Amino acid sequence: PRDIRVRKSSDRGLTWSDTIALGDGHAWTDPSLRLLSDDTAGLAFVKEWDPGDGDIHFVRLSADLASDAAFPVALSRSDQRSPSLVTDRAAYPEAYAYIAYAERTAAASSVEFRVSPDFGASWSRAATIDSFPALEGMDVGTAAAYDADRNALHVAYTRPQGTSTGIVVA
Repeated sequence: PRDIRVRKSSDRGLTWSDTIALGDGHAWTDPSLRLLSDDTAGLAFVKEWDPGDGDIHFVRLSADLASDAAFPVALSRSDQRSPSLVTDRAAYPEAYAYIAYAERTAAASSVEFRVSPDFGASWSRAATIDSFPALEGMDVGTAAAYDADRNALHVAYTRPQGTSTGIVVA
């Protein structure tokens, strides 16, 4: 319940032979896994310090599923959730990694965005995509996608819309 397990298949999902368990004693939740290059994968997740206090972290994995390195993406007193990791590797040989996530304080929620030019070893400052009142019991979800044909990055997320919750795309 505290670790994230990643399994690898070398035959398009017919068998799953390699497995790695990642964790450090704290709960690791909300995993988002993406291939960053032909031999490197990235895993964004929430590291739970206490209930209601999570921070976005990133682990780089080599092709043999060895944990190459772990990096904090966003450390804050705010609660961070729902990371969505994407890359532009389909369009560029030197791929960038992008991450969108939700951040919540007592009064406000926001959707944040960061960029890494070096496979997650460093991350840009957060850029706020949207900010809105934090409604009681509302979880903000994020999803990021890169469109190589249009050279466009899309971020979808949930947000209050009147008395209900809707989906917004940026």
